[in-house]
Amino acid sequence: MSALLLAAQVLAVLTGTADARALVTDPGGTVWVGTTGGLVRAEGDSTEVYTPRDGLPDGTVRSLLRKGPTLWVGTDRGVARCRPDASGLHVQAVVGAGLRVEALAIHAGHLYLGTTTGLFEVREAEVVPHGPSGRVTALASAGGDLYLTRPGRGTYRLQGERLRRLRGDRFAWDLAADGDDLWIATSAGLEHRRAGRRRRDRVERASRDIPARDLRSVRLQDGQPVVGSLGGGAWRYSRGRFHALDTIPPGARVQTLTLGPEGWLAGTPDGVVGAGAPANGGPFPDNDLSALAQTDEGLWVGTFDHGLVLLRGDGTHQRFDETRGLLDDRINRLAVDDAGSLWVATDRGVVQRQGEGFVLRGLLDRHVFALGFAAGAIHAGAGDTVVRFGDGGDTELFPPGARPQDFGGAANLVVATAEGLVQATPDGWALLTSDDGLEDDWVTAVASGPDGLYLGTYASGVARLSGGRVETLRDDLWVNAGALVAVGSSLALGTLDDGLWLYAGERWTQLDTAAGLPDDDVTAVLPAADGTLWVATRGGLARVAL
Repeated sequence: MSALLLAAQVLAVLTGTADARALVTDPGGTVWVGTTGGLVRAEGDSTEVYTPRDGLPDGTVRSLLRKGPTLWVGTDRGVARCRPDASGLHVQAVVGAGLRVEALAIHAGHLYLGTTTGLFEVREAEVVPHGPSGRVTALASAGGDLYLTRPGRGTYRLQGERLRRLRGDRFAWDLAADGDDLWIATSAGLEHRRAGRRRRDRVERASRDIPARDLRSVRLQDGQPVVGSLGGGAWRYSRGRFHALDTIPPGARVQTLTLGPEGWLAGTPDGVVGAGAPANGGPFPDNDLSALAQTDEGLWVGTFDHGLVLLRGDGTHQRFDETRGLLDDRINRLAVDDAGSLWVATDRGVVQRQGEGFVLRGLLDRHVFALGFAAGAIHAGAGDTVVRFGDGGDTELFPPGARPQDFGGAANLVVATAEGLVQATPDGWALLTSDDGLEDDWVTAVASGPDGLYLGTYASGVARLSGGRVETLRDDLWVNAGALVAVGSSLALGTLDDGLWLYAGERWTQLDTAAGLPDDDVTAVLPAADGTLWVATRGGLARVAL
């Protein structure tokens, strides 16, 4: 098994590509969509999704820039310089590794990056910061100067090495430039500048008549502005006023715009809309995944705040949220009992799958963080409370230790808590802490293996408990709550920002975004019937071959 683990690889990545953050149309009519589930290439009725498996530094794409044959792709972990062609997308280099890039521009022959931590210039292999730190959402080159927006602070002009703030609305979101003209989308409407000077013309005044003036995107068509509003659709200026684009739904929460082959397209949190809009692919309403479970119905995937998704074996999927009978959209953990029934821990209680719906089982209006099938029953933890759900009724337990994190044990219950490992014994509860050899009292996960009990911790790695002795296997990993499973004689664990780790035969193997995972924050791991692993991350779902 250890040799196989050393050759482990990501087989497939599944994401939702509805949340469209960036749009660009290339001269050939291809529409590129930056989403939280990867980069989408749309040509006619066909779409293709590119993720870290294809060389992108991250699966969340927030900005795009097409310059000649080069497509610059800004992600949450840097910018990829790509060369697309008929055979696919070829990543040639990555710059600004680790930067969350929200805007891109070419100015004076150099690439500039607008990030959550400020403005950066790419000079050959060096990434040089400009000005103070702070979020930059848009960049534009106009009249020989570079302009940028910093929501909450306003619009700035880069002059030499100095950033100078311009007077105007402080909540500026996007920019569009044409020669000396600069258009600024703000929460109060549109601002127009020429050679840096505020125009205050009739276009500005007309923008104040847009019903929802919180403008998040601005583009130009024949020198006239087209704007997108957060909750008010898209509007084009013509003949002295703004006219709603009838191809964009009037209540659309527009995040970005592009002129596509058939007309204007708008990127929204719910997908791309407009004339000839590409299909919004992927099963997940959000790629921030939290939990996994398998029942006869299929694979259940929990999200942090967008409910549940059921992936059926026939390739179809079904979503469950508060509008579709689920108690709460915030899914913390999933578990399956010995009868094959699904249990769901949410921020408002525990529900169980019955028939085509869900029924409340307990802990109403409690933040239920821990859930698991152990010692013959489903157990749930909320605060310092543990509840055992049994056929004869529910029992509230009072183990020592605070904040249950995970449950384990076949015959006797084991509880991972923030104050140590709690074990049920014939004589009562036994608490294992750092005084007994643990590297960290905060135990986040527990799994039973053939040679002992494996423990994941908050910040001190993994340990094995066997014969009353604690052995530290690795002390430099943060194991996410419940993200620890035994796979035969091996171990798989999900970590905070260090990817998936596999342990077998005293050897460790790491899989991260560089190896094709959609994100390095692995929140859940589930063995599949065919010997592969399902891996939930905060950027989508992966299937891993061992």
